[in-house]
Parts: sequence; structure tokens; C-alpha cells
Amino acid sequence: MSATPPNPAAPNVGPPSAAVHDLGYRRFEGERAGVAAAMRALGVHAIQRVMGLKRAGRHKVLPALILIISFVPALVFVGMAAFLPNELIEEDILPSYSEYNAAFIVSVIWLFTSFVAPEALCTDRRTGMLALYLASPLNRTTYIAAKVGAVVVTMLAITLVPTLFLLVAYTIEGAGPDTVGEFLELLARITAGGVLLAAYFGAFSAMVSSFTSRRSIASASIVISFLLAGAVTSALIEGDVDDHIALLQIAVVPLRAATYLLGELPQGVNGLAVVEGSLALLTSLGLTALFAGVAWWRYQTLEIDR
Repeated sequence: MSATPPNPAAPNVGPPSAAVHDLGYRRFEGERAGVAAAMRALGVHAIQRVMGLKRAGRHKVLPALILIISFVPALVFVGMAAFLPNELIEEDILPSYSEYNAAFIVSVIWLFTSFVAPEALCTDRRTGMLALYLASPLNRTTYIAAKVGAVVVTMLAITLVPTLFLLVAYTIEGAGPDTVGEFLELLARITAGGVLLAAYFGAFSAMVSSFTSRRSIASASIVISFLLAGAVTSALIEGDVDDHIALLQIAVVPLRAATYLLGELPQGVNGLAVVEGSLALLTSLGLTALFAGVAWWRYQTLEIDR
């Protein structure tokens, strides 16, 4: 019997060709920067996000408006002190540091706390990025510390830098501190007040944002908290209640504390002028620790969707 010749048109049904690449195990040879570097990277990203950097133009509008309201008046005062004759600006044309905070800074702090800062935390939970971050060298504590730290650093641009410009204006005018020691003391007071305001409102925003993944809900909750605390406290002050009830005005009490740190008379603090500055300072520090502690606790017990 003769063998059947192979059919050239028949498909090749033999085993497929394959190649084995013996790559072996390769160690990571790059730099291991560690947890601190991961926190810095996350913090920088959080700052960029809340400020609208590398995002669509609509996300930049409110942060830009906040910076303009904070800085432009201070720059105007610096220009006035630099170019106008001293006799034209001797009649208290420049505001005091606490007056500047009450007139220009506190309103933009409220705006930033309510509508910008929640972006740092809420978005990661809504998009699922939080689970990815926690798969990195970051844990829950270092994650929330990096996020809150980024918000506080960003807020320092509002609470501290414009006041430093005002210090420059007073120095140019010749109404600033007379000696180097007095200048350094005033600089330390201004810095302490700015850090206190940034830490207080940054921690409060983080606490509220830790309970929701929706920025709009967090913003509405912060606004309602400010308004409700102010309305209830004002109603109680008008009645026969101790004046210290004014410390419940959570949107204003750190401003009274910052005024105390500056060594100036309290102005524009909605009933808190009668409260001792030292008590307002202790209350602000205690509330800052409470807000930060609640935000930390919330992220320790939060269920992460992967």
C-alpha cells in the first residue's frame, strides 16, 4: 500500500511555535525614597488639585478669585506706602493686621474651606484612588496627614502671605517695628496667627470631608455649620446667657485668637470681642486638635472599596 502524499493545501495542525524567555528575577535597582517621599508627592498632587492646576479652566476660577481677593489689597497698600508721600498716609490709611484679616482674609478663608479644600479628600474616595494610594507605602495615617498638610500649606498663602505684605507696607512707611528684635517678634506673631488660621480651617474641612465622598455635600455641610453656629450663638448672646457662649462661633473664634496673638484689640469678631483672647486661643487649639482627631479616626474605620 502506497502512502498518501501530503496535501499542500491542508492547514498546519501541528503545535504552535513558542519561545521561552528566561528573564529570571530582577531586583528593583532604583532609589527607594520611602514613606516621606510618597507623602511629599501626594501633598504636591493635592495642592495642584485644589488649586485647579493641570485641570480644566473652570476648576481654576474660584482658587484664582480667592488669591486675587487676598493679595490685591495688600499689594495696593504696599504700593501706596512706597509711592505716596508720608504726609498723605499718616492718617491711619493703612489697616492694622487684624483689621486686614477681618476685612479681606476671613471671607476668602470661608470660601476656600467650603468650596475648594474638600476637593483634596472627597475625590479620591469617589474615584477609587484611595485604595490605590493605600496599596503604596502610604497607610491611612500618612495618607490623611499628607492631605491635611497640603490643605494647610495652601491656606497659608491666604492667611499668612498677604499679612506679610502688609508688614512690608508698614516698614516702608516707617511705621513698622523700630528694632530688629521688635521686627522679629512681630514676624513671629504674624506667622503664629497665620498658621493657627490655616490649621484650624484646614482641619475642620478635613473632618467634614471625611464623612462623604461628594464634594458638593461637604461644601454644603461646611456652609450650614458656619451659618447655624453663628445664628444660634447670636440668638443666645441676645438673651441672658454668659458672654463666653460666643466661643461656639466656630467660623470666627480663630480670628479672635489670631488677633490676640498679634497683640491688637479685637475688631469684627461678631460678639467675641468680650471674650478673653487667651481663652479664644485655647479654644481654637482644642478645636483644631478635635477636628484633626475626628478626621484621623474616620479614616482608620473607613471601609475602602477596591
